[in-house]
Amino acid sequence: MRDFGHKTILGKTAAYDAETFLRVLAYHPITAKRMVAKLFTFFAYDKPAPETIDKFVKIWYKNDLHIKPFLKSLAESNEFWSAQCVGTKVKSPVDFVVGQLRQSGFGPRLAARRPKDALPTQTMLAVAQDEIGQVARTMRNQGLDMLYPFDVSGWKWGEAWLTTASMLERIRWQDFMFSPRGKNGAPSQQVLERMVGDHESKSSKEYVAAVLDVFDVSLPDEKQQVLEKLIDGRGGPTKAFANNNVAADSMRRICKVLFASPEAQLC
Repeated sequence: MRDFGHKTILGKTAAYDAETFLRVLAYHPITAKRMVAKLFTFFAYDKPAPETIDKFVKIWYKNDLHIKPFLKSLAESNEFWSAQCVGTKVKSPVDFVVGQLRQSGFGPRLAARRPKDALPTQTMLAVAQDEIGQVARTMRNQGLDMLYPFDVSGWKWGEAWLTTASMLERIRWQDFMFSPRGKNGAPSQQVLERMVGDHESKSSKEYVAAVLDVFDVSLPDEKQQVLEKLIDGRGGPTKAFANNNVAADSMRRICKVLFASPEAQLC
């Protein structure tokens, strides 16, 4: 950093300082391919074709190495929405736990508890300590202790998230999602209210479709029929979703089966 003389780096000679040295490395074609490959395989799919990487390397340079516009381009690409990508990645504990809370409307309900004069950086522990603690414990029991990887190599992603122990935690997650928690109701209270409101007008088939839509899971017909029979076995929608308490029990039973399915583990 204190040597301002001329130096030859990667075949180019100049009076490099630390910043320009790092800039040379950052803009090197090998660095671009490595960064693009890592981002692509994390957010899209494994083993992309060389021509796919070359395509996104151009986007990488076009955005001057900025990650945000690169990821926006990736999310809008044909590759991201192809059959090779959609529904092929195993959900990490964060994807599974936090993702389902978002899908079921817990975010706005949690934000509503924040004091109106609170700063954005102010902790939510005072108004949601129990829920935050349970979310952290569940992710930790699934193998991801947030900010604390088990060693310097970090977590092992993909199918490594799925073990006997972690699957039991995923199946149990429905109990937290649909169990009332005092005056605030269940974390998925918004879903329960919708289910109760429709109990006299929708069929079991429509209820199953609604649940799958909430959690963005695609099931083959034979597996959907298993969930339909579960609702019918509880007296059909008129009884299974007659009120909040009964609906909560019905949703726990439905999601216990759903969360155990291979399809629910993928995104």
